[in-house]
Amino acid sequence: MDDASIAAARSGRLIIYTATFLVSAVLMGFEMVGGRLLYPYFGSGINTWAALISVTLFGMAIGAVAGGRIIDRWPSTLSPAVIVALASFSFSWVPVIADVAIGPLAARFGEGPLAVLLGSSALMLVPVTLLGTLPPSAVRLLVLSTRSAGAMAGLVSGISTAGSVVGTLITAFVLIPAMGSRRITQLFTVILAGCAIALFFVDTRRRE
Repeated sequence: MDDASIAAARSGRLIIYTATFLVSAVLMGFEMVGGRLLYPYFGSGINTWAALISVTLFGMAIGAVAGGRIIDRWPSTLSPAVIVALASFSFSWVPVIADVAIGPLAARFGEGPLAVLLGSSALMLVPVTLLGTLPPSAVRLLVLSTRSAGAMAGLVSGISTAGSVVGTLITAFVLIPAMGSRRITQLFTVILAGCAIALFFVDTRRRE
């Protein structure tokens, strides 16, 4: 490998690490925003947060399984780039969904567990599932050999978890008081679009 190729490989890995961090930060920040968007209809009690956490975890589980299968089928950064771009697009619709879907659900089903679960799912399930595909994709793209697979999976998991912590704290303590929930979804849309563009231009392909 010449110096240019080594530099390009390092740059590609850095972009994947950064995208993983930012996507995880957005995902957990969105959970905080989801609580605010559901508050006018269901309050902020234990039922609301139980539904939000459950839908988030369920979406992440689906995304992890789907992401692993997709990246095995198409082992290139183009795959996560397209999915993150779709997630960015879905975030642009979050305020609309909050306006047109949550209210009718609350009116139809009341404020019980079913209503909160349906409202949380309508608001969060698609974006969270799309974002949940990135960590397994990052592991697949970054692993150089089976001997380093465990260490790389641990590193990606650590980066993802750190992003989740940062996203939760910054959204709750800084962004929500300063910007409000709807403007935060616009910010998240831009961040995800930037991640998608960066991933699109990374030439990182793993062996079959």
